[in-house]
Amino acid sequence: MKLRCNKCSFSADYQVNNPWTCEQCNRKYSYKFGKILMCDDMSTSDTKSWHDNIAKNTNKKSFQSVGYRSSIHQSCMINTFARAFINEEEGDTLDVGCGNGIFAEKLSSKLNRKLPYYGVDFSIEQLKLVNTDIILPVNSNAENLPFDDNQFDLVYSSEVIQNIEDISKLIPELLRVTKQNGLLAISSLNASSIIRKLIMKLDPNNQDKKYFLRSKNEPHIYLRNPNNIIDKIDKFRFSLEGVHWIYSPLNYSTFERSSRSEVKKRFAQNFLCIIKKK
Repeated sequence: MKLRCNKCSFSADYQVNNPWTCEQCNRKYSYKFGKILMCDDMSTSDTKSWHDNIAKNTNKKSFQSVGYRSSIHQSCMINTFARAFINEEEGDTLDVGCGNGIFAEKLSSKLNRKLPYYGVDFSIEQLKLVNTDIILPVNSNAENLPFDDNQFDLVYSSEVIQNIEDISKLIPELLRVTKQNGLLAISSLNASSIIRKLIMKLDPNNQDKKYFLRSKNEPHIYLRNPNNIIDKIDKFRFSLEGVHWIYSPLNYSTFERSSRSEVKKRFAQNFLCIIKKK
């Protein structure tokens, strides 16, 4: 694996589980808490603080400690990703927004995939919960990944872009670290969902309430559709392999080669967009 300095962009081989110093600008990347590679100067944000707090205040590592409303919803997302990857060969894998690592643990179990599995998250508190037998945790900003170009056979990000207002830097960055002929998979809350539109209309900021589809004080979310993702990666050669429309909390999804399925997508809470880098 090659790391890329996210200050000067110099890249060099990286020995796992060790500190790393950029040979060009001498920036030091420390290895803290016995397992987390620190690769960025992390700024504070409402979203980061929220994820830090739920990781610290949840009694045990669970779906709740990464913000899922229910185990059924998380299971539905994991099952959909597993179906999307079932025919892919084993290779280097990156989970962007890995949280406490449960998603990667369960997904790797379903796919029977082995290491190397890397995980990036901006919340140190979440990464402290990661099982390093399954995932190698890196504390970094997803918009400035500390990996060289074309490093991963499979890059995925589940329910992350809905927390980011401007994804114009994020999407190209995810594709940058994906190998040629590798897959990039991104899921998010569906902007066309009738239920989501209603929730956002009635309660856009969610400061005081807690109910099934939202948590109290949850940071602002940004609803998206697959075309919002595709529009950000025109500088790369790629093909849209298809879109999974996910009908959570029902453990059910449908797959479409096109991103345009007007009737179905109105009832889908989430979508999973599958992109192949050419």
